[in-house]
Amino acid sequence: MDPSLLADDWSCKQNIDPLYNSCAISEETWLDCDHDTVYALFIPGSIVWAKQHGYPWWPAIVDYDPDIAEYFLFENSADQFPSKYHVAFLGKSVLRAWVCSSLLNPFQGTSPKGMNKKVKKNMRHKLECSIRMANEALSLGIPERIHKYGFSGRYGAKSTEDV
Repeated sequence: MDPSLLADDWSCKQNIDPLYNSCAISEETWLDCDHDTVYALFIPGSIVWAKQHGYPWWPAIVDYDPDIAEYFLFENSADQFPSKYHVAFLGKSVLRAWVCSSLLNPFQGTSPKGMNKKVKKNMRHKLECSIRMANEALSLGIPERIHKYGFSGRYGAKSTEDV
Protein backbone atom coordinates (compact mmCIF):
# COMPACT_ATOMS: atom_id res chain seq x y z
CA MET A 1 0.00 0.00 0.00
CA ASP A 2 1.33 3.40 -0.98
CA PRO A 3 1.39 5.43 2.27
CA SER A 4 1.00 8.68 0.37
CA LEU A 5 -2.50 7.60 -0.69
CA LEU A 6 -3.80 6.94 2.82
CA ALA A 7 -6.37 9.37 4.17
CA ASP A 8 -5.19 11.61 7.02
CA ASP A 9 -7.84 10.04 9.25
CA TRP A 10 -7.01 6.43 8.28
CA SER A 11 -7.34 3.87 11.05
CA CYS A 12 -6.57 0.16 11.34
CA LYS A 13 -10.29 -0.63 10.88
CA GLN A 14 -9.85 0.40 7.25
CA ASN A 15 -7.15 -2.21 6.60
CA ILE A 16 -8.32 -4.36 3.69
CA ASP A 17 -6.68 -7.46 5.20
CA PRO A 18 -9.31 -9.08 7.50
CA LEU A 19 -6.53 -10.56 9.67
CA TYR A 20 -5.34 -7.05 10.59
CA ASN A 21 -8.37 -4.76 10.42
CA SER A 22 -8.79 -4.50 14.16
CA CYS A 23 -6.84 -1.97 16.19
CA ALA A 24 -6.43 -4.60 18.92
CA ILE A 25 -4.23 -6.76 16.65
CA SER A 26 -0.57 -5.96 16.11
CA GLU A 27 0.35 -5.97 12.46
CA GLU A 28 4.08 -6.10 13.09
CA THR A 29 6.36 -7.38 15.78
CA TRP A 30 7.95 -4.29 17.31
CA LEU A 31 11.44 -4.76 18.66
CA ASP A 32 11.60 -1.25 20.14
CA CYS A 33 14.60 -0.37 17.98
CA ASP A 34 13.42 3.12 17.15
CA HIS A 35 16.89 4.23 16.07
CA ASP A 36 16.68 1.72 13.17
CA THR A 37 13.29 3.01 12.00
CA VAL A 38 12.90 5.10 8.86
CA TYR A 39 9.78 7.21 8.51
CA ALA A 40 9.41 7.34 4.74
CA LEU A 41 6.45 9.30 3.43
CA PHE A 42 6.80 7.74 -0.01
CA ILE A 43 7.83 4.36 -1.40
CA PRO A 44 9.01 3.29 -4.85
CA GLY A 45 5.96 3.64 -7.06
CA SER A 46 4.41 6.57 -5.17
CA ILE A 47 3.07 9.15 -7.60
CA VAL A 48 3.91 12.65 -6.39
CA TRP A 49 4.01 16.30 -7.34
CA ALA A 50 7.69 17.33 -7.41
CA LYS A 51 9.15 20.83 -7.62
CA GLN A 52 12.48 21.75 -9.20
CA HIS A 53 13.81 25.32 -9.28
CA GLY A 54 12.69 27.11 -12.44
CA TYR A 55 9.95 24.58 -13.28
CA PRO A 56 6.31 24.21 -12.26
CA TRP A 57 5.19 21.42 -9.92
CA TRP A 58 5.37 18.28 -12.04
CA PRO A 59 3.99 14.71 -11.70
CA ALA A 60 6.69 12.16 -10.92
CA ILE A 61 7.13 8.62 -9.65
CA VAL A 62 9.36 7.82 -6.68
CA ASP A 63 11.92 5.32 -7.96
CA TYR A 64 15.32 3.85 -7.18
CA ASP A 65 18.32 5.77 -8.44
CA PRO A 66 19.96 3.32 -10.89
CA ASP A 67 23.43 4.56 -9.92
CA ILE A 68 23.22 3.92 -6.16
CA ALA A 69 20.13 1.65 -5.78
CA GLU A 70 18.50 3.93 -3.18
CA TYR A 71 15.27 5.87 -3.37
CA PHE A 72 15.79 8.19 -0.40
CA LEU A 73 18.72 9.93 1.27
CA PHE A 74 19.29 11.38 4.73
CA GLU A 75 20.85 14.70 5.67
CA ASN A 76 22.93 12.81 8.27
CA SER A 77 23.18 9.27 9.64
CA ALA A 78 21.13 10.04 12.78
CA ASP A 79 18.04 11.14 10.81
CA GLN A 80 14.92 9.00 10.67
CA PHE A 81 13.12 11.12 8.06
CA PRO A 82 14.53 11.15 4.52
CA SER A 83 15.66 14.57 3.32
CA LYS A 84 15.47 13.70 -0.40
CA TYR A 85 13.71 11.22 -2.65
CA HIS A 86 14.75 10.07 -6.10
CA VAL A 87 12.01 10.64 -8.70
CA ALA A 88 11.49 10.07 -12.41
CA PHE A 89 9.41 12.87 -13.88
CA LEU A 90 6.43 11.78 -15.94
CA GLY A 91 6.04 12.95 -19.51
CA LYS A 92 7.52 12.40 -22.93
CA SER A 93 11.09 13.13 -21.79
CA VAL A 94 12.76 10.68 -19.41
CA LEU A 95 14.17 12.89 -16.65
CA ARG A 96 15.13 12.11 -13.07
CA ALA A 97 16.35 14.00 -10.02
CA TRP A 98 16.84 13.93 -6.27
CA VAL A 99 14.18 16.23 -4.80
CA CYS A 100 13.98 17.63 -1.25
CA SER A 101 11.19 16.05 0.80
CA SER A 102 9.67 19.48 1.40
CA LEU A 103 9.21 19.87 -2.38
CA LEU A 104 7.13 16.70 -2.78
CA ASN A 105 3.38 16.27 -2.32
CA PRO A 106 1.17 13.24 -2.90
CA PHE A 107 -0.42 13.26 -6.35
CA GLN A 108 -4.20 13.09 -6.17
CA GLY A 109 -5.49 13.58 -9.68
CA THR A 110 -5.10 17.28 -10.32
CA SER A 111 -2.80 20.08 -9.28
CA PRO A 112 -3.61 21.24 -5.73
CA LYS A 113 -5.22 24.66 -5.61
CA GLY A 114 -2.75 27.40 -6.43
CA MET A 115 0.16 25.03 -7.05
CA ASN A 116 0.55 25.69 -10.79
CA LYS A 117 -1.27 28.99 -11.28
CA LYS A 118 1.30 30.52 -13.62
CA VAL A 119 2.46 27.74 -15.92
CA LYS A 120 3.89 29.15 -19.14
CA LYS A 121 1.83 28.48 -22.24
CA ASN A 122 4.56 26.35 -23.86
CA MET A 123 4.65 24.09 -20.77
CA ARG A 124 0.87 23.72 -20.33
CA HIS A 125 0.44 20.93 -22.93
CA LYS A 126 3.44 18.98 -21.58
CA LEU A 127 2.10 19.30 -18.04
CA GLU A 128 -1.38 18.11 -19.08
CA CYS A 129 0.17 15.04 -20.78
CA SER A 130 2.18 14.33 -17.65
CA ILE A 131 -0.93 14.59 -15.47
CA ARG A 132 -2.71 12.08 -17.73
CA MET A 133 0.29 9.75 -17.43
CA ALA A 134 0.21 10.09 -13.62
CA ASN A 135 -3.50 9.22 -13.52
CA GLU A 136 -2.85 6.19 -15.74
CA ALA A 137 -0.04 5.13 -13.39
CA LEU A 138 -2.35 5.38 -10.37
CA SER A 139 -4.70 2.86 -11.98
CA LEU A 140 -1.96 0.20 -11.87
CA GLY A 141 -0.62 -1.80 -8.95
CA ILE A 142 2.72 -0.63 -7.61
CA PRO A 143 4.92 -3.28 -9.33
CA GLU A 144 3.32 -2.64 -12.73
CA ARG A 145 3.49 1.11 -12.14
CA ILE A 146 7.24 0.98 -11.48
CA HIS A 147 7.84 -1.28 -14.47
CA LYS A 148 5.87 0.91 -16.89
CA TYR A 149 6.55 4.42 -15.55
CA GLY A 150 9.76 4.11 -13.50
CA PHE A 151 13.05 5.44 -14.79
CA SER A 152 14.56 2.09 -15.85
CA GLY A 153 11.41 0.98 -17.67
CA ARG A 154 11.14 4.20 -19.66
CA TYR A 155 14.86 4.80 -20.20
CA GLY A 156 15.45 1.78 -22.45
CA ALA A 157 13.98 3.30 -25.61
CA LYS A 158 14.61 7.00 -24.92
CA SER A 159 17.41 9.35 -24.10
CA THR A 160 17.72 10.78 -20.60
CA GLU A 161 18.99 13.80 -18.78
CA ASP A 162 19.55 14.47 -15.11
CA VAL A 163 17.52 17.48 -13.96
